[in-house]
Parts: sequence; C-alpha cells; structure tokens
Amino acid sequence: SALERAQLVRYRLRGVAVQEAWRGAARLKLNPLVSAPIADLPVQEVVNGTHIRANLTLPLGEVMYRYKEGEFTPSAGRPDVLNAPAMPLISPSYAAASRRGTELSRDSMMMLRCTADAKFIASLLPHELQLDVCNSTGATDVYLSFTSSHGSGIGAYSNFRCLVPVRFNGGERALFNVLCVSDSSAAITLGRERFGEPHKFGHPSLRVVNDTLVAELHYGKRRVLTGSMLYKSAKLDAATAYELVQRPQLNLRVLPSVTNFGRNSIAQLVLLRYDDVDIGEAYTAPARIAALPHVHVPVADLPGLRATDGYYFRINNVSIDSATVVHDYTL
Repeated sequence: SALERAQLVRYRLRGVAVQEAWRGAARLKLNPLVSAPIADLPVQEVVNGTHIRANLTLPLGEVMYRYKEGEFTPSAGRPDVLNAPAMPLISPSYAAASRRGTELSRDSMMMLRCTADAKFIASLLPHELQLDVCNSTGATDVYLSFTSSHGSGIGAYSNFRCLVPVRFNGGERALFNVLCVSDSSAAITLGRERFGEPHKFGHPSLRVVNDTLVAELHYGKRRVLTGSMLYKSAKLDAATAYELVQRPQLNLRVLPSVTNFGRNSIAQLVLLRYDDVDIGEAYTAPARIAALPHVHVPVADLPGLRATDGYYFRINNVSIDSATVVHDYTL
C-alpha cells in the first residue's frame, strides 16, 4: 500500500457554548482550480447561510476504523484508502512518488557554514547522533541553507534549513535537520508526512543584489534572518561541492497520537539519501549572518552563532529515494 498508516477518526466537540447565531439568505460562487477542486462538487442550490459564534474544545479523537492491508477492499465507487497518495482524497496535497522518488531541481542554493556552541547544539540532537565537528574552542559547525526549488508532485517553493553535521551508526556522516521553513503547503505536507522534515510555514527568499547573494527569512511579517555572501567570488572544487550536496539528511519524524494526549503514534529517526545529483555551478566566498530573536524561528538562540564562509550552487537535478528508518522509538 502507499500509506504507512490509515485511520478513520471521529471527534466529538466538547464544552460548546454558543454566543450568537443567525440564519439568512446566502449566495455561493465556486471557481474551478485543479489544486482545490471545490467547484467540481455538484451543488444544486444554496438554501441559506448560518453564522455562529461559539466557544468550544476539540478533544482527543477516537479511531473508528483502521485500514489494514489484506483486510480492506474498497467498495465500487468508493476511494481506495490504502493506495491514496495523501490527504485530502478529493485533491491530495502532493502526488504519489514515482519509482525514481521525488525529483527536485534546485535552481539556486546557498549554504552558510557557521559555528555555534557545541554543548548547546548537542542538546538538540537525538541520543543516537554525535557531533561530527567540535573544535578546541568548544564550537561546532552549523549549516544554514536557503534554496529556490521545484519538484515533482509539489511544484515550486523556497526553503530554509538549519542543519547540523553529525555521525551515526558507527561513524557515517549526515546532516541532522533541526529546523525547516518553507512557503508552500505541498512541500511542507510532503516533507512532514513522508520524510519527517521539521517544517514550519514562512517566507524564505534568495536573490542576487548587484555583487551580493542575499537570503532572507520572514516569519509572519517579521524578518528573522538575513544571510549574505559574495556572488560567484571563487570556484568551489567539484569534490567538495558534491560531498556537501549529496550528504545524507536525518530527520526526527514525529506524528502525535489521535487518542493519547502527550503520546506519539509515530516517532522515528529517518535517513534521506540524494541520488542523480547534477551540479551546474559551485562557488565559495566570505559570508555573514544576522539573526533576530523570534519564538517560532529561534535561530538567534544558538549561542555564539557566526558565519565563516558560504557556498553557492546551481543544481540542475537531484532526486530523493524512499527514506530509511534508522531507529523506531515506539518499538
């Protein structure tokens, strides 16, 4: 089946206290859009409209039915739940993965290599991971990555990642994804549900301003991060470029339980590997970073954060194969 877990869930609202309620005439116009096909619903008549102001509590849910491979056969004219690519069934948030995985074209990518306090950064890691770099001053590397991408099944989006170089499984190198911010619901939903990427919604951007490559991250209406590096200052050797772009990524994939408050239904350490990487250009240059305090994007909380150098890539193609679960915390 396409889905790891599929459930029919019921919620009963509690503590409903209606403050005001009205009913009256109403009109409705539905505009066709392939990504939100509400206009495909065969609405025959708008009878009336209801406006309610109320206080209420959304409690824990109740699993009414668990769809299991070999025990579920879809009825004629009904959806094949276990082979649905994603929710909602009427218009999945992202397309089903092809046999080649999720293919990406990262038009532009800037990675800023920074240093920060090693003890603090280590406290952000699952216990299966160890810092890859720790120098004599007690600092470790942190990469802040900005990309402008488009991918199969998810379309165009911009992305920010805070990545920590780590070792696991006896010494294999990877980048642990501490924080990820994107401006596309499709990229966020795919990243969180399938790969466990720690996505939030925000507005990263990457652009060339005269002789400078400038990256910004806005959360809501507030700018919380600005990074810059000299544009195409010095060529980066191919071996270093491919090692950085192809280095595997580790995510902590967590999905809360429907029925048990404070418990997780899925808790996994997930490894992503990148294939079919084609780098068109790669450069390195001095870089700077400025972070402003924000409770939802706490990059400024990293003690001693300082940019040392930057890398700029033009990536023609890269694909993500199916992720591997390297540790399951529920077992």
